[in-house]
Amino acid sequence: MTTNVIAMNHKRERKIIKMTRSNSRMRSGKSLRNLFLIFSTLLLGCFWTAPLPGASAFRHNSCSSDVARQFQFNDCYLPDLADDLLLSEAGFVMSHDSATGYLKKSSRLLSNGATNLYAKNQIGDAYQQLDDGARALDVRPKLLTNGTVVLHHGALPIAVTLEKLVSDARSWAVDNPDELVLILHSNFAYASADTSSSNNYDADDVTDDYNQYDDDLYNDDLYSDDAIDDNNADDDYSIEPSAETTVEALSEVYDKLGVKYVECSDLYELTVGEAKELAQLYPVYISSDDDNANDNNDNDGDNADGFDDEGTQTEAPTGSPTAAATLPGGGYLLAMDRHDYYASSCAKENWVEDSLVTCYSTEDDILPCTDRKSVQHRKIKEYALASANNEPSDSNYVLGPPGSTYDYPFNEIQALWQVDGVSAALGMRHVSSIIDDNTKSHLNARVVDWVYNEEFKAISLLAVDQVRLNGNALTSVLRNRCGQSELSYDLYDWDNADRNDFDQSEAEIPCGTAVRKPNVRHGKPLSTLSFFATVLVCMVFGLWIAVGTAHYKKHHDHQKEFESFEKDLQEAMQYCGCGEALEGFEGESDKSEKHHSLIKLPAID
Repeated sequence: MTTNVIAMNHKRERKIIKMTRSNSRMRSGKSLRNLFLIFSTLLLGCFWTAPLPGASAFRHNSCSSDVARQFQFNDCYLPDLADDLLLSEAGFVMSHDSATGYLKKSSRLLSNGATNLYAKNQIGDAYQQLDDGARALDVRPKLLTNGTVVLHHGALPIAVTLEKLVSDARSWAVDNPDELVLILHSNFAYASADTSSSNNYDADDVTDDYNQYDDDLYNDDLYSDDAIDDNNADDDYSIEPSAETTVEALSEVYDKLGVKYVECSDLYELTVGEAKELAQLYPVYISSDDDNANDNNDNDGDNADGFDDEGTQTEAPTGSPTAAATLPGGGYLLAMDRHDYYASSCAKENWVEDSLVTCYSTEDDILPCTDRKSVQHRKIKEYALASANNEPSDSNYVLGPPGSTYDYPFNEIQALWQVDGVSAALGMRHVSSIIDDNTKSHLNARVVDWVYNEEFKAISLLAVDQVRLNGNALTSVLRNRCGQSELSYDLYDWDNADRNDFDQSEAEIPCGTAVRKPNVRHGKPLSTLSFFATVLVCMVFGLWIAVGTAHYKKHHDHQKEFESFEKDLQEAMQYCGCGEALEGFEGESDKSEKHHSLIKLPAID
């Protein structure tokens, strides 16, 4: 009996041990499965950072470590916009007031340097801004009385021609032939006879390509808008401001460079692929024989072989051209406006005066934007999100996307600190500038987070200051939003999916938060240092001269010094045998003329 009980106990113990081991294996299996899922997720995240072979894409032409960190895929890889995506739904980073990048970093006059602190929104020319991540340029043209189109920022003229800016943008587009670049005009201005000009002008700013304008551009228009009559034919233009004049002046620039210039309504319901066809850059040829070009142009009364009246070929060559290419083809560049008097923007600008957010406030209890605790950060976020997420409206007095993409093909989100006279004065008091306000507030880095975290319902044009700082990171998160690129568009059901509930991680699409967030740069706020250092040096130097001069006058009798010097000089002359010469010199002098008893020199035969 005892033996049986012992055997049963041993059997029970073995069963318990077996069950324990089984449970342990089950728990171990679950742990292994959990570890496998975690590892797979990490591996998937790493996979989505590598560029996909065979996919058409943009690769930054200088993928340094600093630039590479701003891209979400390795090797500065950026997938192309989907060709079937509506242009109005495609996301572009726009450099705000692009022409201000051409303002000098240091001006010859301190007054101009001070003006530029709160007028300069960008660093670098159009080529550099596009290389830094911009894909749309905000351009404000101005027509001078000699017919030249230059650029401006409000009341501040900028000493660069539209042709120069477009040439720089065209060069970048040719160097990066997969990317679509947009130029949006607004605030077209006309020169007037009483317009004061900018001292920022430097003759070196206008390159040799524009020598035909040198006389008037330098002597007249940028100073007093044709106030000087230098008998040059360029001065004799009689310009009648009108929508037709605006369009003709801009068309002349774009036709010369072979860039398509369209009206906003031409873009209605266009896809990205169709816009690229419209924006295609072809080689521009200048005829080597003007007579032959004219003969060709006269055939059948039409422009033969795609040449215009000046012998410039602006259409794709159909045969072997006899002219030498002056501008290469390739890439996509498209200019646009409403073709009205002011060359109004094709975007709803969302500039609502009552809602504008500045970096500095007149209210004592509001910290400046350069302080991370400032309430201005919350306000600028609310302003930007409202521009995208409010109900659609065509009213310029209401924040939100446009109601009609026929009138406004694009919606502009101004993710930047606005500037008025008061905020500029307060910024100067804080020894700052537009560039430094943007840098010290880390605004562009914050916008990267807003886009990556999908806080915008839709983004069309994202306007920023200082695109050089995190511009490529902004373009990366915009392009990798689900449904934007060729990688995700076909897998993302735009017609049936609820965009708010869509989970890209479950669909295994390399977009949105399934791709790692790019690293952002914080930058160094040094743009105002050179200006204020120059002011300080000038003040110290001026004070030193004033004090030194006052001290010298106080402790020196100049009349006695001169008389003493004269006496010593005369004694030296007598000693060397020049006394007779001195007497002769004195005798020949006009007796009626009164002389001061200072230095008298001998006559020389």
